[in-house]
Amino acid sequence: MKLKQLFTALYVGSKCATIKIYFYVIYAAKNKADGYILEQQINDQIMILSKAFRRTGFNFTLVNTTIVQNKEWFSNAIPNDPRQTEMQRQLHQGDTSVLNIYTVDINLIRRLQGYATFPICYAGNPSDDDIVIYYETLPGGKACNNKGHIATHQVGHWVGLYHTFQDGCSETNDEVDDTPPQFLPTFGCPRAMHSCGNSRLSPIYNYMDLSDDECKFEFTEGQVKRFQDQIRTYCGVDI
Repeated sequence: MKLKQLFTALYVGSKCATIKIYFYVIYAAKNKADGYILEQQINDQIMILSKAFRRTGFNFTLVNTTIVQNKEWFSNAIPNDPRQTEMQRQLHQGDTSVLNIYTVDINLIRRLQGYATFPICYAGNPSDDDIVIYYETLPGGKACNNKGHIATHQVGHWVGLYHTFQDGCSETNDEVDDTPPQFLPTFGCPRAMHSCGNSRLSPIYNYMDLSDDECKFEFTEGQVKRFQDQIRTYCGVDI
């Protein structure tokens, strides 16, 4: 607990930016098994995002929830699928400073739990600027990772972060100096791991690794600096 408290107390800045969220519940039928999630799950997810980012200069507020019954979108909204594109073009709202979140059943086809775009990609395809997550990963869902940090991880991408294991043991790695090089992603919740011949522990507690939700509790100072720079440069957010 002391380690966790140390990491979550590091990054208080002088400015705070509130990110507006448009949330889209895409469902196949009006029951929880077919994607019709509860309002409380959405509220809990927003709270978890705000808690995860609270020391980074970001806060999140839910502006609107749109509930759409569309079985094709629900089951097929995977990257580069025309049904994903159709969904985004019809529903996407806001500009670069606004976060669009969709919940669908991407786990059914590709075993995905979520995906996102990077800030630098906005200019090329504005309607694709969003995160998409498997609906059972929301707090209280039936996925193994159901503490809300699949969304935290994807928002990390949305603000410009790579995986901690990006490019493995290369010098550039994830382009953040204070995350140790990491050869492979972490799965489960191990007590400690070393990688790339490095004496420093692999960042298994980092939101940008693939360890279990219950393991994750940190962004590093370097990650915070990177995504503040990214979202300031590409999204016009003053932070």
